[in-house]
Amino acid sequence: MVVGTDRSGERHLMMGKKAERIKIVWLVAVSLVAGLAIFLTTQAGVRSWHNDELQRAALFWNGYAKLYVEETGGWSGLQERLQRDGYMYAGQSSMSISFYEGAKPESPVAEVKSEGMVLAERKLPVLSEGQVAGYTVVRMVTSLHTYGYALLGAALTALLIGFAGFWHWRRLARARDEVTYAMARSCLKQLNTAEDGQATARIVEDIEAQGTTRARSEAAVNAVREAIGELKRRKEKLETVRRTMVADIAHELRTPIAIMRTKLDHAIGAGEALPLEKLLPLHDETLRLTRLVRDLQELALAESGHLPLSKTWFSLTELASDVLETLAVQDDQHIVETEWTCSGDIRVYADMNRIRGVLINLIGNAFHHAKSKVSVHVGLSAPGDAYVSVSDDGRGIEEEERERVFDRFYRGETHRDRRRTTGLGLGLAIVKELMTAHGGAAEVSSVYGEGTTFTITVPVFAE
Repeated sequence: MVVGTDRSGERHLMMGKKAERIKIVWLVAVSLVAGLAIFLTTQAGVRSWHNDELQRAALFWNGYAKLYVEETGGWSGLQERLQRDGYMYAGQSSMSISFYEGAKPESPVAEVKSEGMVLAERKLPVLSEGQVAGYTVVRMVTSLHTYGYALLGAALTALLIGFAGFWHWRRLARARDEVTYAMARSCLKQLNTAEDGQATARIVEDIEAQGTTRARSEAAVNAVREAIGELKRRKEKLETVRRTMVADIAHELRTPIAIMRTKLDHAIGAGEALPLEKLLPLHDETLRLTRLVRDLQELALAESGHLPLSKTWFSLTELASDVLETLAVQDDQHIVETEWTCSGDIRVYADMNRIRGVLINLIGNAFHHAKSKVSVHVGLSAPGDAYVSVSDDGRGIEEEERERVFDRFYRGETHRDRRRTTGLGLGLAIVKELMTAHGGAAEVSSVYGEGTTFTITVPVFAE
């Protein structure tokens, strides 16, 4: 788990939720503004229509009053006439009509009442023979129910706009989550290495088990962030290895070169040929250099997938027994017992020389670290797979070092003692790469203070 990546993911998630809340607030605000705009637009349209209707009604009833005054010579009996002519204003229930006599009217002589709130009124003088005989006042009235209906319509419209916007937003969000999930899943498969294939499959299964598209998208993005964090750690680790590799190799090369040069310089200065006893250390140093160069070359070829393998059928049981017998050299100061077990004669199709090198490395390390006993067991771990297990009763490996024992140029600090020779830390890295090249694997298990067990697995017939 990468802490920095987790915190970054939490911040991103919080920012995403905050953005969603802001979008919802904006959606509500837009819906309310749209509803208010519709309400005001409706009221403006209704008011314009009312003004037109008021203008027509005022002119009509002013003409009606003028005809009545000229016909009867006064305003008397107008209320009775209005009652008889009720059909004329039967469709105008939203209007109130009042008739006033004289130039300064105080109370209407006749009127048609409509209950409600006055929106607008129109007052016109009644002219008869060039004189003002009275006035007509037409009022446009409405009830609070009308405003209620208008508000209800605006509210329903706002809700409709809000639901439509929310539906569209969710649809876009769902499409975005699906695209994000697909891209994150593709990136996750590309970011994880081949050796993490099973882990990647488990991560994808966990992501698929999420209930919603949003949950799958967030889980996939978080998994990509963790993978990027892991790659960042690997990059930093490789960068550290790169920086120290040249220094380590130079250190390993400097000692034998310095020894050979010193002896040769002395011989040249003395003008004498080196005797055989002085040539032997020079030969040992050349062997050391050759071994170092060979290890580097094999590791490079194995990691690039170009390591040549000369495969033949051979007995893995006999090979492991011969290596154990060869390396089991006893002395008075350090006596190590050996234990050999096998599950019959197991034959495999592999490169015998490469496998011998692997066994020499593992069994040699076991003797180097063992206190009193080394155990080697050969058997079948599964149909088609053979294994060799090498155990010692040494100090063991601490948990924090266990994951790095197969890393190249790694030399653990826990097991350093006087009997340990210096080296670049390539042996176990070569073991792992050689077994990978054969289609097998190399594993380690250890209990600190009790001992360590290395196990290699090789297919009996990989082809």
